[in-house]
Amino acid sequence: MGTLGTALLAGPSTTDWITAISTLGLAVFTIALVMVTAVTVISAQRSFNADRKDAAEDRRLTMESINTTEKTIGAQILASYRPMLIEVSPTGPVFPDMGARSTDSDPLITLEMGTFKVEIDPREVYVRINNGFAILSIPLRNVGAGLAVIDQEWVRISGPEIKAVARPIVHRPRIPVGETTRIDFEAQYEPAEIVPAVAEWAIWVEYRDHRGLQPTLAIVQVGQEDPHKGVWHVADIVFSENSYEEFFEELNKSPQADSPQRPQDGALKAHHGRPASWVAVSIIIIGFIVGGIAIVIGPTWCLFWLAAGIVAIGSMFALSVGILDDWY
Repeated sequence: MGTLGTALLAGPSTTDWITAISTLGLAVFTIALVMVTAVTVISAQRSFNADRKDAAEDRRLTMESINTTEKTIGAQILASYRPMLIEVSPTGPVFPDMGARSTDSDPLITLEMGTFKVEIDPREVYVRINNGFAILSIPLRNVGAGLAVIDQEWVRISGPEIKAVARPIVHRPRIPVGETTRIDFEAQYEPAEIVPAVAEWAIWVEYRDHRGLQPTLAIVQVGQEDPHKGVWHVADIVFSENSYEEFFEELNKSPQADSPQRPQDGALKAHHGRPASWVAVSIIIIGFIVGGIAIVIGPTWCLFWLAAGIVAIGSMFALSVGILDDWY
């Protein structure tokens, strides 16, 4: 019992203290080594990510440079055969492709719109306004470097008092370099007594090159400087290297007070006509129906000649209201 108490009072030996301190130091060194290793790994990872990001940026810049160069070269190649439609000078030469007939005075072509027919100079802008309708015919010439292809679906007319437009007629949708086409319109025009002044009407013509690329929108402004003289001409042409739809999409993003208005897409129906014309036609139809009944049930000649009188009255009324001016 005395020996055990002596041993407990003596405590740990020097060797035990050295072992404990060494173990503690080793633990601290190991922890520090782990921390240094972790910091080194993190730093290396950050450096790697930065290098990879720089490499990706360099690659992006290189690809952008390549794409820009390709687009520049492609644009130069496309420009080498880009078409351009402009107005025809009213005093310029008459080219063979205009289809003019040789006469003793001026060269002439025939303009036909339904039952309407007139002889005009192939170089002139022709406009006729009558009974609430307007006919417009305009020549355009390709002075560009390649074939111009007009899409008839994207040919429009706009301006004051233009209410509706029949489907335009493009005489030559594919126009070689140095040749001419002509575009005819029929439009509902109200009120008929007001004649537009210069640059108040606009013809919208979208065309492309022979591959269907390089869309160009030509906005041809026509009108009269003096409405009493009746001489029409092209006042200006504005070009946009956008399609019809792209032009108005860009315009809608930054609208301005003087921005051009989008033409109406509504078209005149093929059976249009004024109410007075329809009344005349109805009278004539009633006359024919009565006459037919008179033949079937008899013949009953009194009723037949009454029907003939109704047809005659309807015909005279039709001529008096100018039914022949209702084209189509």
